[in-house]
Amino acid sequence: EETKMDEIIKSIASAGVTVIVSGGSVSEMALHFMEQYGIMCIKIASKWELRRLCSAVNATALVRLGPPTPEEMGFCDLVKVQEIGGRIVTLFTQTKSASDGCRLSTVILRASTSSLLADLERAVDDGVHAVKNLCKDGRLVPGAGATEMELSLRLKRFADT
Repeated sequence: EETKMDEIIKSIASAGVTVIVSGGSVSEMALHFMEQYGIMCIKIASKWELRRLCSAVNATALVRLGPPTPEEMGFCDLVKVQEIGGRIVTLFTQTKSASDGCRLSTVILRASTSSLLADLERAVDDGVHAVKNLCKDGRLVPGAGATEMELSLRLKRFADT
């Protein structure tokens, strides 16, 4: 069993994998061999968060134990553990070297009271949904006279030519 696990982890490491994200438990023997080959192992209990992470790094969640194909492997420039606001978090960072850019961002909110934090969360949520709706339907225009102001500026520029 030990030699078989060593072969599996070695094949995963030789495929170029440096981080394994698991949705279930990982045996002590597997962790030992991952440490031996320099592979970081992270456990995510939530299936929703696991799918979100796979989408962000352009990876495919695998149910088999073995080396992934290059199409199944995701990409991330840096994975590190950091303390933010007294909490230890794992950061997956993609820089400009990502081929299609990062499709996920995390906004960290802090407030003195839980009600203020809830208000901040609602405000961010409203703003994100407004931008999402604007990107989906180009027929929407800004309100509060912004369209009229832009039209007047363009007419003035056109009249000056």
